[in-house]
Amino acid sequence: MASFSDETLQKIRDRILVSDVAARYAKIEHRGNELWCCCPLHGEKTASMVLHDDTGFFHCFGCGRSGTIFNLVMEMEKVSFPEAVRELAKQAGVELEQLSPQEVERNKQKEAMFGLY
Repeated sequence: MASFSDETLQKIRDRILVSDVAARYAKIEHRGNELWCCCPLHGEKTASMVLHDDTGFFHCFGCGRSGTIFNLVMEMEKVSFPEAVRELAKQAGVELEQLSPQEVERNKQKEAMFGLY
């Protein structure tokens, strides 16, 4: 399993806006200070997905899905997390590093902890 450092993932999130990823799949609308689109994750006729470029998250009030650019690419392209990271890293111009065995183990422990919730 591929592991990526938190710093690398943050670099990718800093360089790619969630609205830019969503714009690949749906037309973005401005409503006041917010960005909305028809959710590309399910069929609909009115915009129900709000995009927050400032935090890097999206949420669909229709299907209830939410997440980051990684989640959106994973859902739309039907790829795994490592594949989504590689695709977005290439787009962002971020070089993916090789983690030490200690960092890989720390990431596994962190993932196990998140799995508890």
